[in-house]
Amino acid sequence: MKNFILKILALLFLSFSCTTNSWGQAGKDEYTFYTSPSKQFLAGNDHVSEGFLAPLNDGKILLLFRLDPGIEGDHVGTNAYIAIITYDPEKDSWSKVETVYNSHQYDDRNIHGGITKEGRIVAFFRRFDGNQTEGRYFIYSDDNGITWTEPQQSKAWTDPELSNLEGIWSTGQMFYNPDINQYAMVGCRRFITFSQDGSSWESYNQITDNEDFKLTEVAGA
Repeated sequence: MKNFILKILALLFLSFSCTTNSWGQAGKDEYTFYTSPSKQFLAGNDHVSEGFLAPLNDGKILLLFRLDPGIEGDHVGTNAYIAIITYDPEKDSWSKVETVYNSHQYDDRNIHGGITKEGRIVAFFRRFDGNQTEGRYFIYSDDNGITWTEPQQSKAWTDPELSNLEGIWSTGQMFYNPDINQYAMVGCRRFITFSQDGSSWESYNQITDNEDFKLTEVAGA
């Protein structure tokens, strides 16, 4: 799984051309999309995995991901932390990797999240001690990823013991539902939770009771 995240980033470089009418508006169904060749970065001995992209208002894109440093970095350990790197499309270049959060005790893993209309970046993750989940958390940034909150807890789904729900809630992607004017985060398997602003999460709802399959690491758009 090392550096697998690198290969999907060709999707970052989507470009399109379209025709316009006399008012300068794009014609319907006249878009042509294409992707550039894939480009490698973050190549090395570190184990990088998971994560999500957060587009910023200035055109740059943040990539948040799990980083387990060194040749001994593994899929499951106790040294991994949340890192960030910024892509500048005008320069077609990536910044240096920066640390977003490191517990220095647990494997800070299963990172996913999203961004609100106002620009708040929300990242979910869990702290894993190598055997079991210590807790589920989220952090957020209101300044384009420059500063971040301390790990936050949701009364609805953070504590595995209180909720009596096992699983990896943090792999759910946050997305906006205009019909209810709320943000939704789909937890693994069968649950969904909602928020007005990405900082206060309501009690979870069960989507399905089908236990034939373990539906994990889901994403929404």
